[in-house]
Amino acid sequence: MKVVAIIIGILLLITICLIGIGYYFWSNYGEQFIADTQQVINEANTFATNSNSSDCLNKVDEMMSNCKEIKCTLHNRFFLSECLVVAKYEATFCHDIPSETDFINAAKWKKQYCSKILKDDAYCEGVIEEVVIFCDSKRDLL
Repeated sequence: MKVVAIIIGILLLITICLIGIGYYFWSNYGEQFIADTQQVINEANTFATNSNSSDCLNKVDEMMSNCKEIKCTLHNRFFLSECLVVAKYEATFCHDIPSETDFINAAKWKKQYCSKILKDDAYCEGVIEEVVIFCDSKRDLL
């Protein structure tokens, strides 16, 4: 019984520390992150106005080549998500992209895609996840 109480106490302490760290970062950097994110979304809208789905993906491929931190990874993901929604949809864009519910094939596709653009890491796969989500939404409309 004592061991359970110690484990619960440690977990509670870790939770409180994580909440404190999250609060600190949000208090100090939250407004700037929101402003930066809005700027990224505006840039995506501007770019997408005269672009198609493939152009959006190619642009994010370029953007990812200089990305080595979580902040730009999130911004790349926001850019891709917004760009795909606004850009002209190509009927063939989603043909080879597995459904989000086909976990294994979707994971393989993301890994293969990121390897192809020489960005073989979890950050790339997180950004490219937006393509899978987008294509699922398009398939739902058909």
